[in-house]
Amino acid sequence: MRRRAWQGREVVLAGEQWSLLAHARPSPEADAQTAELLRAIARAAQRELTAHQREVLLALAVDGVPIDVLAERLNTTRGALYKTLHDARRKLRRCLAAEGLLPPTTPRSG
Repeated sequence: MRRRAWQGREVVLAGEQWSLLAHARPSPEADAQTAELLRAIARAAQRELTAHQREVLLALAVDGVPIDVLAERLNTTRGALYKTLHDARRKLRRCLAAEGLLPPTTPRSG
């Protein structure tokens, strides 16, 4: 389906844009920080999330499974999946903030 969506479309990159792509590469320091953050996220997900939260987070955020498809496969609703994803992300943010990798989270007022 993805290939078919692009069938018949022309993708044009002007010659000038190629030089921009060459400079878009992150620095080695940025790569190291990203790798450290990803390892911390993986550790936190293993430690802090339930098996269901990990399954939903990976399917939606990493694998790109459409939420409607996942809801059908898990025999649940979109709303329940949104809530599960929200709770998982909140737990991960809290854990990463405690490790000093993110600014501390503050409760919303209202």
